[in-house]
Amino acid sequence: MKRFAIAAFVALLALFASGSSMADTASCTTYSCSSIVSGSTTRRTGTDTYNANTGWNTATSGATYGTITGICRVNGGHVLIPQVDVYSSANPATKLQGVLWLFNTAPATVIQDNATFALAAGDFANLTANQSGFSFTLTNNQDTSAANSGISLTGTTYHGRCAVGTTSMFYQIQVVNAYVPASAEVLTVKLHAIPVN
Repeated sequence: MKRFAIAAFVALLALFASGSSMADTASCTTYSCSSIVSGSTTRRTGTDTYNANTGWNTATSGATYGTITGICRVNGGHVLIPQVDVYSSANPATKLQGVLWLFNTAPATVIQDNATFALAAGDFANLTANQSGFSFTLTNNQDTSAANSGISLTGTTYHGRCAVGTTSMFYQIQVVNAYVPASAEVLTVKLHAIPVN
């Protein structure tokens, strides 16, 4: 019995040493490994102050929503999102406070830059991961001369779904505070995702 136990142990060690499927790779093969995918929105030129509860966008007309491409493994797929990062190309004294809204279908009504932020009912119905949006306040623990500010949102894992026919999610940004932007400031949204199908 003792010799059998030793032989089994040696065989198990050999399997691990050879890099066999006994190692924890099955979940990566079946569900893909976790991914980090981002999208960004470059606002228009100019430094006029945002009013509270308005949209962050590329223009006051003809603006578009943000797209996070390839976040799901399959079209219309589902992912778990344990972390959301938001960061800016600017680091002003008064940092941006906002809300990230994620959609599983491209928003039909795009909120223009510095226009009142009120999601259309149809777009609200297509929210994914967090029905009340992801609230954030950017920060920077470096010297004030640092070029960027950002925040990571963790602590809760959310369930999101991509659009039917694509591996993408879409987003819009709400500016919560009166905020003086940098001209052509870039806001990047990064999703950490674990595919589940």
